[in-house]
This record gives sequence, structure tokens and C-alpha cells, in this order.
Amino acid sequence: MLFAGIFIPEFLLQALFARKPELRKKAVAIVDGQPPLVRVIAANENARKAGVEIGLMKAQAEMAGAVVILRSADLEQSAHACLVACAQNISPRVQDKAADLVVVDIEGLRSLFGAPEQIATRIRVSLLQKRLSVNVGIAGNPDTAMIVARGCNGVNIIAKAEQIGSLPLPLLDPSAEVLETLSLWGIKTLGEFAALDARALSQRLGQEGVLLQKLARGQQVNPFVADDKDLEFQERTELEYSIDLLDSLSFVISSLLERMCQKLEEHALSTNEVSYELALDPPRVAGEDIAKDLLFHRRTIRLPNPTTDRNLLLRLIQLDLQSHSPSAPVMSISIQAHAVPPRHIQQGLFAPQAPDPDKLELTMARLSNLAGKDQTGSFELLDSHRPRAFVMGKFEPARATDTKPSLRLSSHKVGLRLFEPAKRAHIRLRSDIPLQITLDGKRGEVIEHSPPWLASGEWWNEMVYNRKEWDVKVQFADGTTADYCIFVDLRTNEPFVEGSYD
Repeated sequence: MLFAGIFIPEFLLQALFARKPELRKKAVAIVDGQPPLVRVIAANENARKAGVEIGLMKAQAEMAGAVVILRSADLEQSAHACLVACAQNISPRVQDKAADLVVVDIEGLRSLFGAPEQIATRIRVSLLQKRLSVNVGIAGNPDTAMIVARGCNGVNIIAKAEQIGSLPLPLLDPSAEVLETLSLWGIKTLGEFAALDARALSQRLGQEGVLLQKLARGQQVNPFVADDKDLEFQERTELEYSIDLLDSLSFVISSLLERMCQKLEEHALSTNEVSYELALDPPRVAGEDIAKDLLFHRRTIRLPNPTTDRNLLLRLIQLDLQSHSPSAPVMSISIQAHAVPPRHIQQGLFAPQAPDPDKLELTMARLSNLAGKDQTGSFELLDSHRPRAFVMGKFEPARATDTKPSLRLSSHKVGLRLFEPAKRAHIRLRSDIPLQITLDGKRGEVIEHSPPWLASGEWWNEMVYNRKEWDVKVQFADGTTADYCIFVDLRTNEPFVEGSYD
């Protein structure tokens, strides 16, 4: 078996420089803690030369001339996500050990990526493109691979256990008591520790000493358990200053979508659902609590066809923000994509060409933004006898099927074009027989009509209806004829024209 340990040294600094490379040549100190006890937890070489040390107060680091940056969980999560994604691109068997360390099972990958040296180089180059410099250690078990990755720079391949003998003892992560005892014995390296007698070591240090010595001898102690996690495609960023303009917000969202779509393409996946969350900064009044719905703005956009088009997703989010604007300036942005396999469509040779799904979705989003979400789409009938019992659903063009069309001739169907709303009209009746209709300033005589049809229901809610309707053929004074559906609302005794027949 072969395993590769991938370690990011100086993780906090590299996570910062990966997002802000312009700070790499400056003296930078990262601080953390609750005010006023904000202390330095990481400093680059330029800062250390300026006299900045771990544990200094924030004010002391600033006096030394260092650029002080507050620790960001967003940057660390982004760097860790890049590390895990790179490992998963090499092998599906990945164990996430820490924010700066993963172990990959590379057994059997020679035919795909070449020798272990080539695999390690491929990993380093891939992460260097993300502005992350890593150490890669390859060994016959995961524990030794992790020790080598943490203790040696660059790429190192361990064929014999003696090769790790010169590494320092703290790489084994012993407890403070054991480390102090070994220091008093003069043991400083793994080789010196591995040479001790196991039985005598067990008597003095107990089970912990035995396990640590196995690690120092290049033996496996901890089992390798590959993570069984679903792939997550999420990008998040925290803003230094609040944003209340759509153009500025779109610029930030565009960069997040670009990284997310790139990850989807690397895994040969697409997305048909994108959710975004905006953390808001509403006005605050001393002594009053702010409702949670005022602190966050959450929206979900669903697409009929999977896509990885960043420009399409950006435009859809922009249109959604125009119609559903956040109530306060934005402090942070989080975007998550639901990953699905891409959709491949093979058009028929003689079938009519369907509209471009991406352009159709963008057009529908623009229409919804102009007319309102409830005013665009396609009708969906409800399970009710109530007239006009339908809702406006999402418009999706009919998809071609492989079924052969039926040879049976379809029966003739008549379409009723509804007037929205129903048009008021003057209807002259005699013994429930319509005789004359005046509609839109035109008067016509009824030359044919159906018997009256009584309909009522839903008296238990606000949608109650009670009406009498007819189908009629009307001849106007200019000689033209038309077919209408007319009715009288029996609750108000007002006549209406429901619509016209084709």
C-alpha cells in the first residue's frame, strides 16, 4: 500500500496569501482573541525580522511596523477546501485529518498518473496554482506519510523506516509530560527514540510510549478510514466593508461563482439549484434585539436544466436581487450549488429545434422581474370544479420522448380564450334564455345558445362561487359572428363574458 500525506506549512499565513497575494512581501502578523486580549498567533519571516513574535499584543505588533490582519475562518475554510479538492482529484480515498493535513490512498494510481514521484509533483503543482505551497510525503502507511509531510519540505518518498530517524520528536505529538521526560533523557529525534528498548519504555511511559515508538519506527498505529462525505460546492467571503450597491455586490458574487463553477467542472458535474445567503448589517437601536430574518437574506434559484455557465448564474442572481432586494447593507456572501450530473440532449433529425435552455431561463427571469413572479409561467390546473382554478407554475418546454406517436387521429378540440379579468357585459335574458349581448360597445343578437349550467361550491372558504353560464353564438350588426362563454354571478346578479371560443 502507498499513501500520500499532504501538509500546508504555516497554514494561517498561506490561507491569507492565497486570497491576498499582495501581502506576501510585507511584514504580516495574524491576530486572534477577544478584545482587549488580541494576540499574534502567526507571523511571516518579514514580521519576525521586524521583532514580531508569537504571543505579542496587537498594539505591539503594529508598533513594530507589521500589517496586522484579524484571523479569518472564511480564508481558512477556502484553503482547506482547495486542499481536499486537490486530494479528491487524485483519488476518491481521502482522509481529512486537520485543516492543514490530509492523507490520500494512492495505491494503484501508477497507470493513471505515473510513479509516486509524478503523483507527488502533480499534487504540488495543482496546489501551487491555487497559491498554496505544500509538503508531500509518500510512505507505506498513512501515519508515516503524515510525519514525513509535516517534517520534511517538498516531496519525500520513504522506502525504509530509517529515513525518518533524523526528524524531531515533537512530530509524534506526544503529551507534555512524555515530551518533557524524553527531553530529560536527551532524546531529540525519532531515530534515538526508536532505538530504545520497548519493554523498558513500556514500564516507564506506559501505553502511550509504546504507540509513539511504533510511529517512530515507521509502523502504522491508526487505521486509514476514507471519508464518506458528499461533495460540497460552497463559496463564502466576508467583506471588509458593507456593500449596498448591486454593481459592487455583483463583482464579489462573480468571483465566487467562477471558483464554484470551476470546481463543478473539475468533477464533471453541473448544478440545477443555487442558494445564496447574505449576512446583513441593519440599523441597530441600543437595548433592542434584531429579528433573525433581518440579519440574513436567503434565496434559492432553481433551473430546469443543469449548467456551469457562470455568466448565466450571475445574471439570474442579479435579476433575483433586483426583484427581492436585501433590506440592509451586506457584510458577507455565501453561495452553495446543488451538484447533479450534466444533461446531454440529442436532438432528433426531423424534430423542431427547442429553444436554448439557458437563454430561455434568462428570458423567463427577466419577465418575472418585470411583470412579477405570479404573472409569468405556464398554467397548472387545480383539482377543483371552481372556474379559473389554476395557478401559475414554472414554465418548462415539453421534452421530446422516445415513444412513437399514436396513429389514431385525435378528436377535434375547442379552445376557450379566457378574458382576464372576465369582461362586464349587458345581457338581456328572458326565461333563462340569452337574447342580446352588449360587449365592448358592440351589440349583437344571440342566434344559438346552450341550456343554462348552474355551478356553485367552495362555500366553506373565501373562494365561494355561485353562477349560471351559457355557451352562445352572437351575430353583430356588421354581420360578424363570435362564440362566447357568458355567465351571471348569482350572488351579485352581475353578467360577465368569461371568454371566447376559437
